[in-house]
Amino acid sequence: IEEGKEIPLPTQSQVEIKMSGKNILLVIKGKTYSVKEKIRFINTGDGEFKMSSGHFKSHNRKFNGHLTVRVHGTLRLINEVDIEEYVCGVIEAEGGTGNPLEYNKVQAVISRTYALNNIHRHAAEGFDLCDATHCQVYHGLVRFDEAICEELGVDPLEGYAHRPMTGCMISTESATRGGEQ
Repeated sequence: IEEGKEIPLPTQSQVEIKMSGKNILLVIKGKTYSVKEKIRFINTGDGEFKMSSGHFKSHNRKFNGHLTVRVHGTLRLINEVDIEEYVCGVIEAEGGTGNPLEYNKVQAVISRTYALNNIHRHAAEGFDLCDATHCQVYHGLVRFDEAICEELGVDPLEGYAHRPMTGCMISTESATRGGEQ
């Protein structure tokens, strides 16, 4: 695929992503495309990206926003999302589900404050925050308790009304090592 070239992906399209040296291989409907070092998937509507690791079911995640895949020794998935959507994902990943509204409000303040104060923690690596305890645990879209976002007045599908953030999601290296960080 030439740099800057767009490939439209219909809803429910599946793309297998692999690494070959410093190239990214995309398999779309049986056809393989090669991309040098980086590709960005742009979400043009209210859709979502679903990512699953062939190694562990627990790595199945959904993402809003845009998704960049880079080669950096392994494959890195970088999700660009609105700060409030990021906060909702952190609240669930850090604190679990079924918590009282006041807990979620406090956790939102803590998570947002931490994110904004550490926004450039991984700037040298090309993203803002990682998804591990090193920064804040983040698994993408809220998976179990959508009430978290509703209680806080956040609609994760409304788009990019606030400052976008980028976060490194998961590498193939961590997936093959059992998710160790």
